Amino acid sequence: MHALVRHWEEASEAAGTIDNKLSYLRALCAWAGKRGMIKESRAYASDPKAFGRSRAALAGLPVSRRGAELWRELMTRAAGWRRVAQAGAAALVVEACAAWMEERAPDKRSAASIDCARTVFAGREGSLEERIGRFARLRREKPTGGAAVLCTMHAAKGLEWDFVWIAGTEETVAPDDQAPLEEERRLFYVAMTRARERLVISHTDRNPPSRFLYELEDR
Repeated sequence: MHALVRHWEEASEAAGTIDNKLSYLRALCAWAGKRGMIKESRAYASDPKAFGRSRAALAGLPVSRRGAELWRELMTRAAGWRRVAQAGAAALVVEACAAWMEERAPDKRSAASIDCARTVFAGREGSLEERIGRFARLRREKPTGGAAVLCTMHAAKGLEWDFVWIAGTEETVAPDDQAPLEEERRLFYVAMTRARERLVISHTDRNPPSRFLYELEDR
């Protein structure tokens, strides 16, 4: 599911920027490692929905049967989303796309990531292409001095800051109730040791405080 969503974003961004349906199909073929399929994809250039509907077009791709079904469904829905986006209702497309992905998210962490992406794109102005473009530019920019850096515990490995704030230190979040406990404990230790001078740990009232906090008190 993650691979489908990620490569759909890459392909749709290419199609939206270049406005070329064949480039959209090339992006998909490049992802699949089937560059030889580019010639065959020309038959679908005039109708991208045909690519999503065709079983033969997906034969040989490195995805499961379920993955192929998801891809076909995504292609069908994407055609409608593009028409809605072109009509100026980008916010509606963001909500529809996020809802579709959340319904098929394999776990709670994936659903939370999708919800975060929805918040980011729904809170912006402009067309869908403009929202994606601004986000892509921000991702390429390096933070300036004094800027707050938001990242996951995994992404923080190997990095250090003078001040670190760990939010959401509560049960079901840290530790994640769907991940091995020892792995979550090591990850939490990594997050704490990213701080050079000051560390703040917080939690909300939605869940009980993390067991890791009580373990710190015991030490």
